[in-house]
Amino acid sequence: MLTQEVPNLPTDIRAGGSVVERVAILEREHQRLIEAIRVAFDQLNRSGALRISEAEITASHGIKFPATQNASSDVNTLDDYEEGTWTPALVGSTTAGSQSYTYQTGTYTKVGRLVVLEAAILLSAKGGTMAGDVRITGLPFTAGNSSQQYSLAVGLHQQFTLSAGYTDVTAAIPAGQAYIDIKQNGSGVNSVNLTAAAVANSTAIWVTGAFFV
Repeated sequence: MLTQEVPNLPTDIRAGGSVVERVAILEREHQRLIEAIRVAFDQLNRSGALRISEAEITASHGIKFPATQNASSDVNTLDDYEEGTWTPALVGSTTAGSQSYTYQTGTYTKVGRLVVLEAAILLSAKGGTMAGDVRITGLPFTAGNSSQQYSLAVGLHQQFTLSAGYTDVTAAIPAGQAYIDIKQNGSGVNSVNLTAAAVANSTAIWVTGAFFV
């Protein structure tokens, strides 16, 4: 016979009765608990929301976001994370041209509205029809509308023919666009877009930076 006091169980279990009666009561409570858990998970599946207050979450297999972002208007909600690759292309704004590449690689990471990317391009041949301003197209996301362009760092560049008075190459994403403008800069002169005439058969450029969508 059970004589030990069992804490945190219904009163009718602790009050007495045969072993069979107590086991029956425990079985009913067990079934009630299973049903409560089932209802809780059913509600979670319908609402898609899980709220945990003052808790530390350890995810041994990572935290998975949906393939298509479910955007939130709450400024304190992280609603997207994505990693991937993209294929940058060095083109002209008027006529893209049919450039050939030794390599053209790009990677990106998106956290919420922030996109961090890099691109590396080396031409093996410039297309003869390339015309207009020099751009890198193929960005995985369109930059957000901002009062400023998004400046990127140029880690390396070679075989660009710069205009007189210009000494360096920079890059920037115009607000609301999905391409990178390639520019030339110098001391005491305004920054201007490079044109297709500045590109050679072995032109190369590496860019990295971040922007908001």
